[in-house]
Amino acid sequence: MNGLEKKEQGKLNIFGSQKKAIISMMRIRKAESKMAIFFIIIIIASIAAAFWLFNHKIIAAKEELIEQKKQFSLYAKENYIEVKLESLKGEFEAELLWPSDQVELRYEKAADKKSKGRKSMSTNQMARQSADGRWAVVWTLSPAEAGEYKVLVKSHIREDIQLSLYQPLFADLAHHWSEKAVEQFYRLGIVSGTGNGKFSPDQAISQAAFIKMVVLGLSKEEGDYYRWSSNFITSIKNEQLGRELSWQQFLQKKTYEATREKIHWSVPYYKTAKLLGIHVEKQKEQKNLSKQTVFSRAQAAALLLHILKLQEGEGKDTGIPSFMLQHISSQSYHKAVEHMVRLGIMNGYSDGSLKPEKELTRAEAVQLVSKFFEQMEKR
Repeated sequence: MNGLEKKEQGKLNIFGSQKKAIISMMRIRKAESKMAIFFIIIIIASIAAAFWLFNHKIIAAKEELIEQKKQFSLYAKENYIEVKLESLKGEFEAELLWPSDQVELRYEKAADKKSKGRKSMSTNQMARQSADGRWAVVWTLSPAEAGEYKVLVKSHIREDIQLSLYQPLFADLAHHWSEKAVEQFYRLGIVSGTGNGKFSPDQAISQAAFIKMVVLGLSKEEGDYYRWSSNFITSIKNEQLGRELSWQQFLQKKTYEATREKIHWSVPYYKTAKLLGIHVEKQKEQKNLSKQTVFSRAQAAALLLHILKLQEGEGKDTGIPSFMLQHISSQSYHKAVEHMVRLGIMNGYSDGSLKPEKELTRAEAVQLVSKFFEQMEKR
């Protein structure tokens, strides 16, 4: 083999070695790729397993019901009560259990009223979410018998679900727009209910009832009689008129107790109103008083405007000015209403009207007199 052939043979050997090296490297890289794929598969499988396990635990936790038991007692029969359960975190299911004797009573009602009665027996409720994100269940009991009530709560959330009771002063005042003002006047002894645990807020108020409300609101009890309150007296700008009113005593209990079966209940309040110059058309017979003459918005405005004028000091030289309720012109009535609206004492209706001739309801009367007293304190 000559030199040229040896040289060619060497080149072939080198090329063969390089080829083998390349093949070896390709095999190594292929093996590395398989290993990488294997590890990637292991990682993906681990993540999937962890996710499944986590999700499984959540589902298991959700499936686990947490029970809570709550209770409350009523020591006397109530005309109206609302039982409320509330959660901030999530929905729940709740059941209200009545006292055993009341449950039997409700089953009797169910038998009498058929489907309507059976509907009242449903005590199991799912919580509903309100606009503020809270979850709540509310039961309305009207009436609610005395006894111990139990509430069973089931939820998937570890939270102390809050129990609260809402009991309005009168059954028909529940969530009524006048509820707060009526309760305040009731606590002060200015108004009372109409019987059977009701206030009848949308019933027309009588002339006598309105005058009684004004008289009691402007006075205070002192022993066996009433006197005009110091706030009312000191608000009167005319000192002479204020002194004259401060000496007056009225609504004496002994006199009222001795004559209450002989006269109508409104007579003492009509007599007291005369001390402020407020006169109404004389009733010839006691039975006419029992008819309970209704009172319009305009009449109420005119009467309150008269008291505001007293506060401003009218009657300096001539004594307390007289005010005959039935003898006021229609124009004066309208002006009185407009004046009350300007002071913020009386409000119009949603359609923009004032409706001065409309009968004043009991709720409207309380709201009107309440705002009137607030205005008097500011003057």
